Amino acid sequence: MDRINYTYKSIPIYGGGYVTGLLFHPKDANKLYMRTDIGGLYRYSFENEEWTALNDDADIEHLAQTYPLSMAVSDRDESLLVSVCGEHKEGTSYLCISHDCGDSFKLMPLPEGCNVHGNSPGRSTGERLLIDGERIYFVSMTAGLIYTDDYGEGYKCAEAQDKNCTLIAKHGEVYLLGTSGDGGMKESTRGCTLYYSTDGTGFAPLPIPEPAPSERCSFAGFVPHRCTYDGEYVYVSFSQGGLVRWGGAGAYSCDTGSLSGGRVMRYKFEGGRLSEWKDITPDYCREQGGYGGIDCANGRLYVCTLCGERGDRIYVSENQGEDWEICLGEGIRGDFNWTVGHMEPKYSGGHWCIHWMSDLKISPQNPDLAVFNTGCGVFATHNLSSENPLFEPMCSGLEETVHLALMSPPSGDYHLIDMLGDLGGYIFDDVDKPSERMLCDDSFNRWASCSSADFAEKDPSMIVAAPSGNWAGTTRGGLILSHDSGRSWVRLPSPTGFSDEVDRLLENEGEGNRPVGGCAVTADGKRIFRSVGFRYCSTDAVFYTDNEGEDWVKCRFDRQDMVRIFTDRQDPTLVIAVSEDYQIYESHDKGESFIHLLDTGIAHGDRRRCEELRMNPQSSGELWIANGVDGLYRVNCWGLWTENLLPSDSYARCVGFGRDEIFICGRIGGEVGLFRSRDGGKRWVRINDSAHQFGDIRSVCGDPRVRGRVYLATGSRGLIYASEQ
Repeated sequence: MDRINYTYKSIPIYGGGYVTGLLFHPKDANKLYMRTDIGGLYRYSFENEEWTALNDDADIEHLAQTYPLSMAVSDRDESLLVSVCGEHKEGTSYLCISHDCGDSFKLMPLPEGCNVHGNSPGRSTGERLLIDGERIYFVSMTAGLIYTDDYGEGYKCAEAQDKNCTLIAKHGEVYLLGTSGDGGMKESTRGCTLYYSTDGTGFAPLPIPEPAPSERCSFAGFVPHRCTYDGEYVYVSFSQGGLVRWGGAGAYSCDTGSLSGGRVMRYKFEGGRLSEWKDITPDYCREQGGYGGIDCANGRLYVCTLCGERGDRIYVSENQGEDWEICLGEGIRGDFNWTVGHMEPKYSGGHWCIHWMSDLKISPQNPDLAVFNTGCGVFATHNLSSENPLFEPMCSGLEETVHLALMSPPSGDYHLIDMLGDLGGYIFDDVDKPSERMLCDDSFNRWASCSSADFAEKDPSMIVAAPSGNWAGTTRGGLILSHDSGRSWVRLPSPTGFSDEVDRLLENEGEGNRPVGGCAVTADGKRIFRSVGFRYCSTDAVFYTDNEGEDWVKCRFDRQDMVRIFTDRQDPTLVIAVSEDYQIYESHDKGESFIHLLDTGIAHGDRRRCEELRMNPQSSGELWIANGVDGLYRVNCWGLWTENLLPSDSYARCVGFGRDEIFICGRIGGEVGLFRSRDGGKRWVRINDSAHQFGDIRSVCGDPRVRGRVYLATGSRGLIYASEQ
């Protein structure tokens, strides 16, 4: 297949999703690595002061590398980087070996039953990998402790009390192993969770904090999160899970919700035997929250709190944990320079947004340089030992946000509407700069995840969106409207009183980050549609308003189904509804009533990720369906015919229109990638290569005003745009 050279760039948002681990090289001051839960690995360039993504070669059919669970470096080989990753399915988990600092990896399958996923419960603990000379240890979540002496050509199992392990480390002559305590679980109390060894294969239990059962705790018992070593003592941070919403006994960290307490322990080993141990826990999170990131340098010990009742903090001790002071805490000590807009406290209802600090690393060569993770990016300080250290985001190049859908208008003062998870959405006028327009009210209270938005084709300054409310409760989900291209938003009244089911769904909109349904607007901007519930909504829950929500009318359908609403981009009277199995319903009275028009017979697959539907902006009554299964379909609602534009061995999972061109993501002729057509889908050219796949692509969209430009919404690598070279 012919290929055209395209240049790809990130549309900057910075930070975003959950960074799960950080790793300085012990001997090379210029090597700092980062792992994310769904966005792969990154390497930091101190010269350019930005992160470089290391897994852009992962494609839509091979996403394992976008979900790393752990990483490790070697103190003997500065170019060696090892990680483990996987998709939670048998046969998709790998030990990844790089001999060039992450520029390329060789993927070696992990043993059967050793399933990995970087977004699993407990992902914030670790590291679970250790390079010890020529041996690589991996303490897994499902198969206990395994190791390889030949870079994954073969594996052996070592003695471990649990299948679900949290960390492995070697400090001096002692190996440390953390587990979930499942192996010794009695009723709802965990067994021993920390072990040590002198040979790395046989482990003995260590004293751990006594479990602290309470009404806030589903599984009592403290689980090791992180550890560090100052040459004399080994320090371990512990947390006890709170009320479990998901994850079962594997819910032992901040990343599955609340924590009901934390501890910090100090151990001393002499001659390979334990000689001393002591509980040195700061009082702050002893009964509420937990402890995560921990490190030491220059005679100081630092530990981070997790899910603290009054916000998270960093504590510092200058006498090996005997006494503690606050190094960073809201309004107490530590300053911030908010260089990333969406991280500013004003967008979180004024609340302290530093949370989930499950890792803290200090540069081995510079004790004043420290980095820590959060649920929203990375922060760093260059004066850690000062009286009042200054922290600021370290997020340039880090693009891990989950993008759900894109739209680009034919005119107006912006080029892109971006709908994304957690952060809500952005309106971009300049795709080379962070956007100042996001889904927030006049008080800067942000809405959260949004998978549906639309603009009036003849007046793109009018935008509707259907986001969820935020976790702080300062916004409520529903339908929001802007008449000034996304500079300001108002929430419209909801269509209450139609049925008990609809009212029940609307009540749940008050809960943080709950899906609220879909929306659409006619080409002339005079009628707005709202569906209540999930992405595909019952025909009993589809409504329209002609007066911005003051009054709602329920749309009439000639039969019951689960549908999405699409407005024609040219004819304001034509509205289309599409069911989960691609039945087509049509309305010629501007959406007041719909009749069943066509059974397309199109196959339907995994709705969660693998489809995109769009009305053709250049041709009235034409719906395009990328079903993610077996083709790319054009449905003509006037002529009542359906055409598959791809050969039998091909498919599209995303489709978007540009300036007289069509873009898709999928597989054509055995090649997986991004493709463009300028003759209505008759011929396609590939516009990317194997090094630029960008993982889980959720939506593609051309720019109707910039010929050749395409936007990519990824579920792992942020927001990207590309132009022909």
